[in-house]
Amino acid sequence: MNPALEPKLVLFGLVLSRVSGMIVGAPLLWNHAPVRSRAILVLLLSAFAMPLIATGPLTIEQGLRSAPQEVLLGLAMGLVVRFGLAVAHMLGDLFGPMFGLSAAMLIGSHDDPMESAIGRIMSLLLGFVAVTVGLHRVVLSGLLASFAVVVPGSTIHAEAGALVLAGVSQSMIALGLSVAMPVLAAHMLLQTTLAFVSRSAPQMQIFSVGFAAALVVGLVTFNVALPDMVDEITRSLGALGADIERILFAVSGR
Repeated sequence: MNPALEPKLVLFGLVLSRVSGMIVGAPLLWNHAPVRSRAILVLLLSAFAMPLIATGPLTIEQGLRSAPQEVLLGLAMGLVVRFGLAVAHMLGDLFGPMFGLSAAMLIGSHDDPMESAIGRIMSLLLGFVAVTVGLHRVVLSGLLASFAVVVPGSTIHAEAGALVLAGVSQSMIALGLSVAMPVLAAHMLLQTTLAFVSRSAPQMQIFSVGFAAALVVGLVTFNVALPDMVDEITRSLGALGADIERILFAVSGR
């Protein structure tokens, strides 16, 4: 191999590793693209990032030692986005059983898990919001900026990055519970009311009444609370770029 070409190939391999990890971890527009298209995207992004990197010559041994760290760093940036978009699945799992719209999930195959109707609605809505706020541009700009903050081949403090990533996941769980709380409170109030009705009128078919009441009350409260849900989720998606930046500074030791 040409000695002058070896450092460039090693650097390109490290860049390719980080970009691949991010593409795999972030469930954005390319998530449903064919494998060949995603591979071309990874190669194009890696080639575009190469002129932005200023580093010394790297040997093959250094490249092999640093490649797993680069993949993990890319995955960490992608997981920030995945955690943000997972709020939709969380709301679907919470609302589906309450509304009685998750029966298909109970009889579906475990090898091909199904998504409830509410979960599908929230996933599509959140995907539209992500495109509207330009989340894909935020992620790609964060990826390109990461090569200046954390130079490929440098030492990465994985423990600090894991702590930041855990904090991001915790905040997303708290966000999901907070935006779901109005619907959960209305459902709890309904179930309490039905319990008193069943106690005072045992002859009533409370199961049939309760199923219809839960569906109506759930859909009405969901429709009323939806604008506030979208506002809070949009605000959280807009902050994902800052979360990616926090991970980069944490793993770089700054």
